[in-house]
Amino acid sequence: MIEQLHYATTPTYNFPPQIENLQLPPTFMELSLNSMKNIESSYLQPTETPLNQPVAEHIENATTILGIQHPSAIKTISLENNSEEKPVVAVDVSSIGIGETETGMLCAIRGAIVWKEKNRYKYQRIGPFPFHITEENKKEICKLFRNHSFE
Repeated sequence: MIEQLHYATTPTYNFPPQIENLQLPPTFMELSLNSMKNIESSYLQPTETPLNQPVAEHIENATTILGIQHPSAIKTISLENNSEEKPVVAVDVSSIGIGETETGMLCAIRGAIVWKEKNRYKYQRIGPFPFHITEENKKEICKLFRNHSFE
């Protein structure tokens, strides 16, 4: 049996400086904070996956999610040079399962935005935002992720 760790919430988040016009919905941050209050003084069963082994080896009945296309089936798109300057932006979002508690699953999500402006690269990290997902709050959390877009 894996040792159970005592887990408690932190009183504040360490938010980075905001990018211009970036507004995280207050409900997003509130939901993260409120979901974490439910696990104060409870125990965490950490998820352990060795880093040198594929995740599929640790999942029972793992199934292929995406099929691999044959290279001849992939269509190329030719690019045309345009003298007009356009910003280049990349967005990355990821989530990780941290472990299980007596009442649910502890996970965290985070994001990063990278862009080039006037020959300089800039970036903004957002999160991580921990969530304690339980039977009681899973619909509320899913609804928030489905219905909100960052405009």
